[in-house]
Amino acid sequence: MKKIFWLMSVGILSLVVIVMLLYLHINSTAKNEQIQVWDLRKLAVDVYASSVEDGYAAQKACDNCLNTRWSSQWSDPQWICIDMGKIYEITQIRLVWETAYAREYKLEVSNNARTWRQIKHITNGKGGEESFDFKELTARYVRLYGIKRATQWGYSLYEFAVYGPQEGKEPNYGGLVVPSNPVTVYDHNIVKLDSFLVKRLSEDPPNSKRLSDDEFLDLIQRRTFDYFWYEVSPDTFYVADSTTWKTHTSIAGIGFQLGAYIVGHYRRYRPPKEIYQRVEKLLDNCWDDPDDPDDLCLEHHEGWPYHWLNIKTGKWERREHVCTHDCIMYLCGVIAAKHYFAGTKAGDIAARILDSVDWKWIIHGGFNKRLISNCYARTYNPPCGGEVIFYDGMKFDYLLPIGGIKSSIPPRYWHNYAQTFPWDSYKGHFFRIERPAIWIHQWDNCWFDFRYMKDDYADYFQNSVEATLANREWCIDNNSYSENLWGIGPSFGPSEDGGFFYKNYGAPPDSLPFQKGQSNDFTIAPYAAIGSIIFTPQESIKVARFIYDNYKDKIWKRYGFTDSLNPKKNWFCQDYIAIDQGPIILNIENYRSGLLWKYFSKEKIVWNGLNRCNFVGIIDNFDESEHSLPYGKWYDIDKGRFYKYRKSDDYVKEGRFALKVDYNLD
Repeated sequence: MKKIFWLMSVGILSLVVIVMLLYLHINSTAKNEQIQVWDLRKLAVDVYASSVEDGYAAQKACDNCLNTRWSSQWSDPQWICIDMGKIYEITQIRLVWETAYAREYKLEVSNNARTWRQIKHITNGKGGEESFDFKELTARYVRLYGIKRATQWGYSLYEFAVYGPQEGKEPNYGGLVVPSNPVTVYDHNIVKLDSFLVKRLSEDPPNSKRLSDDEFLDLIQRRTFDYFWYEVSPDTFYVADSTTWKTHTSIAGIGFQLGAYIVGHYRRYRPPKEIYQRVEKLLDNCWDDPDDPDDLCLEHHEGWPYHWLNIKTGKWERREHVCTHDCIMYLCGVIAAKHYFAGTKAGDIAARILDSVDWKWIIHGGFNKRLISNCYARTYNPPCGGEVIFYDGMKFDYLLPIGGIKSSIPPRYWHNYAQTFPWDSYKGHFFRIERPAIWIHQWDNCWFDFRYMKDDYADYFQNSVEATLANREWCIDNNSYSENLWGIGPSFGPSEDGGFFYKNYGAPPDSLPFQKGQSNDFTIAPYAAIGSIIFTPQESIKVARFIYDNYKDKIWKRYGFTDSLNPKKNWFCQDYIAIDQGPIILNIENYRSGLLWKYFSKEKIVWNGLNRCNFVGIIDNFDESEHSLPYGKWYDIDKGRFYKYRKSDDYVKEGRFALKVDYNLD
């Protein structure tokens, strides 16, 4: 009996084991059937690169389309990186090269975008399509790091794809998925704000004919101000880089934002108290309080913030590094806020931000050389190419560090820079420092009135007049429209695949490095003419009126003029970029009142830099043949409303007296 019971027990136990094994096998098979190899770009949150050539954005290597591509600048090394948002298992990486491929490159992975591990090193790349399989590999970031180019061009990829196992059915979407969560104040209040902004837009005049110049310019400023008011993070108040990239702020955009708030406060575009409170909070969120290790602030090195930062945290996410003229644009905004809001908490915070900058950091030390782009020497890792020479960037890139109080750099840096200026004329006239990118002529003049100052090398205000008129003349000569529709500068433009991208337009084109304007396709940027109103008042106002009167329904949207238009291709941009909106509102205000000029010029660092670099006053010869008005006649035009000229024996270049500006805004 016991033997029978034992045999029955063994039989039952065996049956249970068999059933369990069968269940596990079936379950394992079902699970394996659920696991598939996905294109992990469908789970990624971003793709970015060390540089971009003429609008061939990094995203174009991750759109599952062999008709689009990423292309870098023409230098070594360069890189492109995919951020998948979290750590995934990776089984394969696939590359599809354009003609400009890599002879030598590395594939690297990381979980934090700071420490990289090499997983492949190719020394004899052949181009075409290359695939690499991996086992037991996990990572969040995947980077292709180009070491040596195979051609004279940069690095160019049709596809940069990463694959790995995932459960469930793979989505049909073929490219990079970017979250569309609400980011800015506008996004969080889109229903209410859309109703308000659409209604207000419908109430704007159908054309500009019944508006005086001052009324029309005020309308443009009011609408432009709203970009800097609504397209900001509700948590940090940092302005969005653009309406196409809201997850990040640009440091230059914050500089323009501060200037826009000063204009809005002065013009009362919103209740002044409300604007002041916003400025105070914004500056506090920019300031790195040394007594608070958990302080919300802009990530920086010795007071120099990074070019692009997370709009919600102020943290750097490895997108470019410290860009000199973008940093300087930010610090110019801080200077203006310091003096406009003097005697308030906001003014005090601005003063502390300025006081924290180590100006010498920009020129020496080993660490900073890896972190600065667009500076005195751009041989960094990762690189962004070149140097600030050939009149690239802003004059204040040099003048502010030279004028520093607690620390400063020697004036020889200015003289070395000035001796690289590429002088040229256009068709025998418009003799100027040759730079096609119009913003280079605008940005300094958003803050400082160069009309009555010069140094040993140039009259920089007159130079900007000549450069603007050369841009205008080139447009007319090349049938890029007419004397009423001109203005070419880096902006969004139409792409061949029906989309759009940011392209380095400029005029007249040249062969110098950086934004040389050789990609012009008849795209016009309103900021190019309107932001130059201080150089060419009547010509710029004609452009603004012409665009408003003829294309209002296509390009006049919730924040005024959008970034660009190309009527010849029937293409009209619907988006905005902070650094293109900035010159519009600031320089219109300088034309109307000299507001930013007045408060920026109160800063001692500014005058230290000008004096140390031998800037002095100009003796006006009242020569009517010059392309800009004689300096003395500005007083007649402005009828003494906001400022006037007087003789001064300070800063004299020639003779006994120079002209000096007295502002009277109060």
